[in-house]
Amino acid sequence: MQQLFAVIRTRGPAWQDSRSMESQADWASHASFMNSLAKEGFVILGGPLEGRGSLEDK
Repeated sequence: MQQLFAVIRTRGPAWQDSRSMESQADWASHASFMNSLAKEGFVILGGPLEGRGSLEDK
């Protein structure tokens, strides 16, 4: 059986509330890294889960 994982992020000390996610420090590096994981097939779905979200296996 294939295992799937969800990662719930937290904001670190460098997070600036006045800036959008894409304007945060090191965003370009993070996006590049995540894109490479997606190309490898390691990540099949990615994106922020803001507030209360739900994940369901259907």
